[in-house]
Amino acid sequence: MPAKKKASFEEDLVQLEQTVARLEQGEMELDESLAAYAQAAKLLASCYSTLQKAQEKIEEVALGEGTNGL
Repeated sequence: MPAKKKASFEEDLVQLEQTVARLEQGEMELDESLAAYAQAAKLLASCYSTLQKAQEKIEEVALGEGTNGL
């Protein structure tokens, strides 16, 4: 079986927004709500991690540009 491709940040964000909207409607059974909440927590962690990595890269580039002129 082929390995599952990791979703992009944008895909994770869309899925997170859809899951939150479903939760906010309040029409799911308790078990389904708990599963959706757990999935949303995983998606949020994934998005946060991606943003942290992007911030670190930006800081590396900014620091690199700052030292090139010296």
